[in-house]
Amino acid sequence: MRWVLILLLAVAHCVLASSPVDAGTFYRGEMPAGADPNSRARSYQIYVPDSLPEGIAPPLVTVLHGCRQTEQNMIDETRFTELADQHGFVVVFPFVTSYTELRFENCWGFWFPEHRQEGRGEVADIRRIVDHAESEFQTDPARRYITGLSSGGAMAVAAAVAYSEDFAAAGAVAGLPYGEGAAAVGFVCGVSTQHRSVAQIVNDMRAEQTSPEEQRLVPMLVIHSVNDCAVPILNGRNIRDSWIRYYGADPRPASVSDCTTDGVSCQRSQYVDEDGTVVVATAFYSGPASGRTHYWVGDNAGPFADPTGPSATELLWSFFQDAALEPDLDAEVRISEATVQDRSITVVGMASSAESPIVSVRVRLDGDMPQAERDAEGLAAWSITFTDLPDNQVYTPVARLVLESGAEKVAFGPRLEVGTPVEILVEIGNWQQHLARGRIAVQGQPCLTAGLLGTCDSDFTMLFFEHEFAPFPVYAARESGPWYTFEENVPASEQ
Repeated sequence: MRWVLILLLAVAHCVLASSPVDAGTFYRGEMPAGADPNSRARSYQIYVPDSLPEGIAPPLVTVLHGCRQTEQNMIDETRFTELADQHGFVVVFPFVTSYTELRFENCWGFWFPEHRQEGRGEVADIRRIVDHAESEFQTDPARRYITGLSSGGAMAVAAAVAYSEDFAAAGAVAGLPYGEGAAAVGFVCGVSTQHRSVAQIVNDMRAEQTSPEEQRLVPMLVIHSVNDCAVPILNGRNIRDSWIRYYGADPRPASVSDCTTDGVSCQRSQYVDEDGTVVVATAFYSGPASGRTHYWVGDNAGPFADPTGPSATELLWSFFQDAALEPDLDAEVRISEATVQDRSITVVGMASSAESPIVSVRVRLDGDMPQAERDAEGLAAWSITFTDLPDNQVYTPVARLVLESGAEKVAFGPRLEVGTPVEILVEIGNWQQHLARGRIAVQGQPCLTAGLLGTCDSDFTMLFFEHEFAPFPVYAARESGPWYTFEENVPASEQ
């Protein structure tokens, strides 16, 4: 079979060398330059687990390195090969390889229009590598995912916009929004950065997606340190807010949970549209105060990674598993009722499939104290009750339909309160409405902002530049305020 594989790859104009590892095989490849403008030859590595399930096309995850890195850093410093062995998916690690523009070593050119538009430059070359990996290893075209670190995170965002028809979900670790410029990167602490407004980012997304089929939602997970000096947290927030505005999600999170790990504080929030579909999720964490805050978090140690904190690899794979391209999947699962009684939650729903027999409906409760996924009773009509839940908590039920073909669909229910949890208040309005109601003011203690008009964590100039006359949310732990522009900045002592 080895000579057959080599022959096939030669026919595809791609020479590969393979090397075995403990539980899988790496294939090293070279993709020649294509006919697209600004296309160049690209190197890459593909990891294929030895124990992939037979008869089921595996998912494909694309992982992009950041500046001053190669694909080997992402292999060594993330845990994607480990999770690929555990969960049965293929991973492709592209390398930027070469470029002609002036840039820091090995950066993906996310700030160049010719490298972030469909059919052009680096984003098109990444798409060709994905297509090659899918063809050679028979991966599932409905379960393509893409993520990356720093400039690789920015290119993952670009791919989600430029090739929205082709990716089921995407993630950015310390990345930047679509259309953002290099001036949004600070490199070191204390360097001033310049950022495009959310309105400008959304306009760039609209300009790239000119036809209805291109405007398909690609759910996005944003992982970012709130004290990142190289790529400031505003970039992560702007990815979130541009997705919320472009795809019409509610700016109030549908669910909030604690992802604190190893003493590194972390908050995970999900934002949904009116149908309950997850549009964007965030995992914002606090990196060390030393200033070394720009890295891949929570997995392996390395020059561009810190193993302390929530695992970015696990957060991403968990997020990806709930998303698939399903244009022809004739199946449905929905939550029709979710009720609370004392410390129990009962979830009731319906499921149907003309695509393939239903294997199970599995339900979990997301929240600060999540409840593990369990099989519901029944299939077409199903129900499940979670008992003895921790008091004073907020939960979001999530139902997952599993078909015999391996396809899945996911539905999210309403937020449910057990007991009397303390929640952060959210108010939405434009700056005039916030100002009229005292949510934007000249702040005194404990939220002194140097005498400027604004919230506790943002002055008025920033608020107007970011939102102009569009509505935006502000947050407080109690009705009297004080108010914050960013939910994660509300001090724990006020919650």
